[in-house]
Amino acid sequence: MCRLTAQELRPGRDAALFVFAGAGGETDELRPVVGGLSGDPRVVALALAAEPGSADSIETMAAAAVDVIRADQPQGPYQLLGYSFGGLLALEAARLLTEAGEDVTFVGLMDSLFDQRHWPAGLFVRATASRAAHHAQGLVGQPPALALRELSGRAARLVRRLRGRRRAPDTGPSGVTTVQDANFAVMADWRPRVLDSPVTLFAATESDFGCDLAELWRPWLPQLEVRRVWGNHLDLTQTPSGAARLARAVSSALAAPAPKLRVLVATTFRWPGAARLAVDLHEVGCTVEGIGPRGSALHEVSAVQRSYRLALADPIGSLRAAIEASDADLVVPFDDRTRYALARLHASSDPRTESGARMRERLERSLGSPDKVACVYSRAAVLAMARSAGVLCPPTETVRTAGDITAWFERNPGPAVLKTDGSWGGRGVAILSGEAEGRRAWREMRRRPPLTRALKRLVVEGDPWPLRARLAGTRPTLSIQTYVAGRPANAAVACFEGASLGVVQAVVIESDGPTGPSTVLQVVDNPDMSYAVKSIVSNLELSGLCGLDFIVDDDGRAHLLELNPRATPTSHLIAADGTDLLTALRTAFGYERPPARTACYSNGLVALFPQELLRDAASPNLRVAHHDVPAYAPDLVAHALGARRGRRRTPLTPTGLLEAHSP
Repeated sequence: MCRLTAQELRPGRDAALFVFAGAGGETDELRPVVGGLSGDPRVVALALAAEPGSADSIETMAAAAVDVIRADQPQGPYQLLGYSFGGLLALEAARLLTEAGEDVTFVGLMDSLFDQRHWPAGLFVRATASRAAHHAQGLVGQPPALALRELSGRAARLVRRLRGRRRAPDTGPSGVTTVQDANFAVMADWRPRVLDSPVTLFAATESDFGCDLAELWRPWLPQLEVRRVWGNHLDLTQTPSGAARLARAVSSALAAPAPKLRVLVATTFRWPGAARLAVDLHEVGCTVEGIGPRGSALHEVSAVQRSYRLALADPIGSLRAAIEASDADLVVPFDDRTRYALARLHASSDPRTESGARMRERLERSLGSPDKVACVYSRAAVLAMARSAGVLCPPTETVRTAGDITAWFERNPGPAVLKTDGSWGGRGVAILSGEAEGRRAWREMRRRPPLTRALKRLVVEGDPWPLRARLAGTRPTLSIQTYVAGRPANAAVACFEGASLGVVQAVVIESDGPTGPSTVLQVVDNPDMSYAVKSIVSNLELSGLCGLDFIVDDDGRAHLLELNPRATPTSHLIAADGTDLLTALRTAFGYERPPARTACYSNGLVALFPQELLRDAASPNLRVAHHDVPAYAPDLVAHALGARRGRRRTPLTPTGLLEAHSP
């Protein structure tokens, strides 16, 4: 019969929380987390230890715990929480209480997992390969003898791991078996079962197990909510900062939830910008989920309650599945390919069916009028409409043949810019001095992506879109535009049903190359940009987040260049007039306005994170401008700096950067 210790770790007047300790059977490990909980909960800790050689199991140990819980609190509602091994006990206790007709209002798992013998085969293979690759990378640069010893030890552990897939570990003679060993042996025999009731998983962002615990649990817990906590498995209870982060996450989950705008942030790229937007949407009181490719920070940051993988073979199908599963009020695309995929998804949804009508309604509420889609994707059409509304913009035409280039320069002598519709980040842009250069650029930019490059993007970057374009024979649409001398500028816009809710206007001070994305901005208030925003949003009946690109000439006049019909990297900033775009959008959807976010940009200057850091780690802009580091999202900072180290720049630590930017 198992040994059970119950201890009141914290007296309180609020509802009781029963917390299960980990495999070591020590209630003291829970004290840092319990002490950091907000409110005044009464907390009872339960530590269980299996008897070696007995018939103990997770199920029988949970039954013993339920007896103690019901003796302490005869009737529900019950709140259960378990750390690591204790999470399995919390799950089984919840099952027993529910079957007895009791109300279980909260079940939480703190970085819990079950034995690898019961993992899905595909997940086990990926996890094993991931661990092996990580350990192999650590051998690089070590002395040969040390590397050989380490490799030998790692290989032996890998063999044991593979053997453990087929049988439970041997715990050895009972006389030398520790509490942890005995509990691990019981854990090895436990098989997960479906529990169709709400469960919250508090998952460490640095997985020690080679897999995403959310992916591991989701087949068994269909109502799983995931809250990611920065750190690793041991940080969550053994370091003050880790325990404080976990306590905040648990307190937030236990609090009575106020109605929140549900947002799905969608991207086809691994850029951290999508995760940055998700973090700030969470900051203004939204419930945020995300869909992106493997390696996207959307899968790592704690602000994203649940993330979905963008499928390589069927990205549009996976977008549909994510939208339906998230039940999002608002879908926010972060790149042009995603925005275009959502338009195709809208067109393919049958309005005669309930699901199709619901999908169309959701996308129209998120993006705007479906009747304006064709115009949104044509740079020439957008600017023609803008000119008719009195917006200042350069002559622009669609280019279908090389002869169109010749005709253009006959009518418009002087420099020009050739662009592909839907281009981003400075790609698909060529500045032309004359006809001959224009014809060469047109031939190059009209080509389908080479097969080798498309395959490389698929295999190395997990990006299926170039190969899809290659196989479909799709060629980009190009437009040509008169070159306007001046400084690039942009406007990030929040809008709803054709009305502008707010706009962040900024002039580019620094960029990553002549046509690349901006890295340092000066927030301004320009009347030409304001008029252009209102005209475009109204005429195209836009909703959600979008952006407009401009050139500001020497006289301060802003010339509209193009519309970006999706969220842009400055959507999270505060406008010169104090408007918070994300708060304004949340309010437009009918949710109570949260406390306004404020920002103080010295001279209006903002160095975007991590863009300017990636461009030049020694940039003086990082000292004179407001460095836009999200100190409230250390997991995102760690991800961005990890990507920076991957580019072989001088290492920086998340801790040092956060200390420099903490309030």
